[in-house]
Amino acid sequence: MSDSPPPILLVHGFGAAAGMWQTTGWTRAIDAAGRTAIAPDLRGHGQAPRPHDPDDYAPARLVADLLAVLPDTPVDVVGYSLGAQLALDIAISHRHRVRRLVLGGIGSEPAVSSIDAEAVWSAVSHGEPIPAGAAASLWQMASAVPGCDARALAACLAGVARHRRTVGIPGDLPPALVFVGADDPIARNVRGLVDALPAAELLELPGRDHRSACSASLAKQRALDFLRE
Repeated sequence: MSDSPPPILLVHGFGAAAGMWQTTGWTRAIDAAGRTAIAPDLRGHGQAPRPHDPDDYAPARLVADLLAVLPDTPVDVVGYSLGAQLALDIAISHRHRVRRLVLGGIGSEPAVSSIDAEAVWSAVSHGEPIPAGAAASLWQMASAVPGCDARALAACLAGVARHRRTVGIPGDLPPALVFVGADDPIARNVRGLVDALPAAELLELPGRDHRSACSASLAKQRALDFLRE
């Protein structure tokens, strides 16, 4: 029986791709810690398929994509923003597949409303002006990245919001570390999330916002220490 630590699944955020873990220093830190990383692209992003139907981005489908690249034994899961939401969904729906969780850039409240996300999808799919709002801001930032599929990203935004998890957080989830930038407006009510998790600690990063928190050295250091416990 092997005593080697489990691999670490890295789940990127909306509008990013697996390469974000390299540019923010996570893969280098994981390698230095003697761990193995699994970092797939979510559908609609990077090199993954890019469907244009919002229902193809239901979290259950995104979770199934992630589970398909994992070994049968439990893994540690690190997710940021949308990736953190999906990491939590994996732990809720497939508890036996997760040993420990690191969740970055989310709180207990959704980043965008389903109404706003659907409005962006409708505007993009019909070639109409994009309505203002949080969903529009996220989509416009993501769709500005060279090589992206703007319509697929709009579908992803709407699909995730349309099929948002409604069940509560069970009491048998694995231990979790939650980290957020202290100046992150997207991670709303992070303390509510930490209080809802059965065994969680909070790391707030001074001077960091949603875009900069993931690259913080302190986040990587504490996460890897936490995953060694």
